[in-house]
Amino acid sequence: MRRLIVHAHVPRCGASRLNRALFFRSYKPDETLLAYDDRFARSARLDLQGMAAPLAAARLALGHVPYGYFDGLGVWPLYVSVFDDPVQRFLSALGEVMAMPADVAAALLERDGGAPGDDADATAAALLTAPRARDRLHNAMTRSAAGLAPLGAPAGPEHLAAALANIARSNYFVAPRGDLAPFQGFLREVLGVGAGPRVEQASGWPRALSGGEARRARPVAAGDLSAATLARIEAANGLDMRLFEKVAASGVESWG
Repeated sequence: MRRLIVHAHVPRCGASRLNRALFFRSYKPDETLLAYDDRFARSARLDLQGMAAPLAAARLALGHVPYGYFDGLGVWPLYVSVFDDPVQRFLSALGEVMAMPADVAAALLERDGGAPGDDADATAAALLTAPRARDRLHNAMTRSAAGLAPLGAPAGPEHLAAALANIARSNYFVAPRGDLAPFQGFLREVLGVGAGPRVEQASGWPRALSGGEARRARPVAAGDLSAATLARIEAANGLDMRLFEKVAASGVESWG
């Protein structure tokens, strides 16, 4: 059975950098299935309508899709995900929101009075409660690993065990933000790519994915927020906190 590498991209974990630095150098656009828009993120399984041909040619799939998304489709899917500390994930999203134009941030946060501006605590509070932002942030690692659609019903305590079981038979990485060494070893030793001539970085890739339209973000540290706000962030991502603790305790990387 043909193997399909699936980068199940959890937002705000540094996975875009992994795409640009490694996957875009090891696979060509015409052998990659991109699954990034909302029609993929709102489903737990691939809808094959119009996708059979791209799937047949694909060696790599990238997208905001959950574990199990490509199961039972005549390929052998090997899932790879990057997980990051849940508080750092939230701070990364917060920095991006604070760098947005005021009208864009206000629309995301669903605020009639405009965006909070430079007030990190106020922006974090809005990000914690706005449904559109909350659905894309809270417990996103647990949702993806448990096989739930990234944009859909929230994960509950009953999904944590399923997420951990799926991780145990998949491939995942927990690494300091920006440390790509484990992935380079994974590509070379497990996937057998990266040793020969490499595809020119970002050649033929959409600009939004290749880094040509890199999103601005304002650096935000935990010290910029009150203790009460940090406690709210941890509580809102309680499942991810437990998942990350268990996965991180098992080592930097697991290759199945």
